[in-house]
Amino acid sequence: MSTLNKTGLRVAAAGAAAALTLAVGAPAFAQTEAPEDATTPATDASPSPETETESTPATDTETTETETEEEEAPVVTEPPVDEELPEASEEGYEYEFAFLNHILTGANPGETLTAFPHMRVNGESGLGDERGATVLWFEDSSDVDAWFNDGELVFTDAVDVIADYDNCDRFEETVYCVLTDFDPQVGTTYTPSEDTPVLYEVLNAVTEADGAAYGAYDITKDELAIEIEAGLDPESDNNLTLVETEWDIEDEYFSDFFGWVFFEGDDRGWGQVPGGENPELPSTGNSSIILISSAAAALLAGAVVFFMLRRRKAATTWE
Repeated sequence: MSTLNKTGLRVAAAGAAAALTLAVGAPAFAQTEAPEDATTPATDASPSPETETESTPATDTETTETETEEEEAPVVTEPPVDEELPEASEEGYEYEFAFLNHILTGANPGETLTAFPHMRVNGESGLGDERGATVLWFEDSSDVDAWFNDGELVFTDAVDVIADYDNCDRFEETVYCVLTDFDPQVGTTYTPSEDTPVLYEVLNAVTEADGAAYGAYDITKDELAIEIEAGLDPESDNNLTLVETEWDIEDEYFSDFFGWVFFEGDDRGWGQVPGGENPELPSTGNSSIILISSAAAALLAGAVVFFMLRRRKAATTWE
């Protein structure tokens, strides 16, 4: 799909968040105010007769010229000192979508897993009337430790997401799905329909470091037209679709930017993974929700805290 190349999307999202944080939390860069009397009156700088110039030490002339240049330069280049931060930065930024973290059980080599990630709509689309569709993106497995500790996106080749629908296409390690009939309602949580789960193929034994990110963003009507021209069929009967979910989950467990899908295999144990015997927890197919607060999930340098909080929440919620 020609307009859906979003390589480095997660890195860009984290960078944008950091920029917003700096803009909101830090004052404007310090600026040196120009002196009120930065120049010397022209009458004081009148030239001396030639004979007097010869008797005047050269060092005095050089010093005067240097001081004048140093005083005059700020007057030309100094920006206004009372410049205000943009209004958007002062008020903060509300993300349109938020995501839950999930775990897929039975993640053994050769298995294909079904996932039902949950996405909530927090606000209206920033594109307004120009919005043409919503794009869901799903990545292959990557190294969670590398991302949270070093901010590096390193794919592990353990699990691949499958582009099994006509409105989905793969570009490198990411599958993009264009939802043309999706009408997001603020405050509503959505998940793939029972007939159109997200599919993951387990290629190699998973480790605790394996996780697959997913997220969403909107595209314009013009961008949608390009996708249709490139072969997208909005009317196909084999399209991934979203439906409303009735699960009532607190706001603190939704994360901005993107969500995570983790993997549970026979050779690797997470402990306290919810099973079908607990009807109070969302569990469909191989997919079960992990309740991780968004604050913990946002710690790029706190992988240890991240996993400890997740396990503590599991112990108190799933027993």
